[in-house]
This record gives sequence, structure tokens and C-alpha cells, in this order.
Amino acid sequence: MTETPKNDQGLMDSEDIHSLMNCIDAVKRILGDRDKTAQWFTTNNPHLGGAKPIEMFIMGRGHRVEQFIYSAEERGFDDRRTKDD
Repeated sequence: MTETPKNDQGLMDSEDIHSLMNCIDAVKRILGDRDKTAQWFTTNNPHLGGAKPIEMFIMGRGHRVEQFIYSAEERGFDDRRTKDD
């Protein structure tokens, strides 16, 4: 099932953009790195139903991303995965 953007042009309004910028800052605080932050926003996230966080914002569901980020920040959870080498 493909979701439709919140408006016909797929554009976010100024409130959504402000929310996205705040989320970017929060994720950067958590991960401590600009590149990791960019990767986090463009990677499918199992905690968000398998969606990419940036796509959630485009679809008008950025509030779910916000809730997840601020909850994770409060718990000290950074969503970094460890790999067994």
C-alpha cells in the first residue's frame, strides 16, 4: 500500500519543516555525527513500522518520528546497532 503525501505536491508546511529541523538536531545530539544522522533519516526503521523517518515527514506523519526521537532521547537510547564481527 502506497501512502499519499499530505498535499498534492508532496510539500511540507512550515510547521512540519520546523519539526523536522528540531528532530534532526535531536538525532544529531543522540548519535553525535552528521553523517550518521543523515543515514538514520534515510534508512528504514523497524521502530517506525519499517518506514524511513524522512518519508514519515513527507507523508505528514512526522509526529510519530518526533515522539520516537524524544522518547529515545529521554531513555538514553541511541538506536545504534552493534554488529557481530
